[in-house]
Amino acid sequence: MAKDIRPFTELRELSSSEEISLTEDRADAWKWFRDKVKDLYRGKTVKLQNIEPDLIDSGPKTRKAGRMYMFRYFPQGKQDLPYYDQFPLVLTTGYTKKYMTGINLHYLPPRKRLELFNRLLDITNNVKFDSTTRVKMSYEILSKFKRFRFFRPCYKRYLRKRIRSKILFIPPDDWLTAINLPTESFVKTTKKRVWLDSINKVEKEKR
Repeated sequence: MAKDIRPFTELRELSSSEEISLTEDRADAWKWFRDKVKDLYRGKTVKLQNIEPDLIDSGPKTRKAGRMYMFRYFPQGKQDLPYYDQFPLVLTTGYTKKYMTGINLHYLPPRKRLELFNRLLDITNNVKFDSTTRVKMSYEILSKFKRFRFFRPCYKRYLRKRIRSKILFIPPDDWLTAINLPTESFVKTTKKRVWLDSINKVEKEKR
């Protein structure tokens, strides 16, 4: 079984220590976290039987929806893609033996990311923000309501066999921390280009 990894807890502990002050030197703290995640994932492949138990639960698909995960990913046919994020931050809409589907919030700029995230919080099953909390979402729900329209450039399907790391389960009380961390790592282009493309795709659909 994979060892429980809680870098977000460590980041909170770090922020209250004398080692780094997030208030005075936030950029360095973010860099510290990003480097830590990269070191954790670099060169590590975890077999399916070693993934956290909740990820291989044989229960209904809805058990998997609305949770947040982070992992290292190399897409199939990556040489043909214009760009991709090798460290997705995904709120899941579904999970099968072959695929994980969901929205990778990294495809939106921070302001739009937070805006969409806040709207998704309106459809959580509870406000406890503990292990029972999840976002009650599916592709159909996200597509139906205009207020969720920025999910479209973020919606991705990840082939499980292409995951190249441990899968980090991010507890609900760490969601806001996770979406504010600059852990996106786009290959072949800059994050600003990705963000501009995402905004343009949504605006184009409005016309």
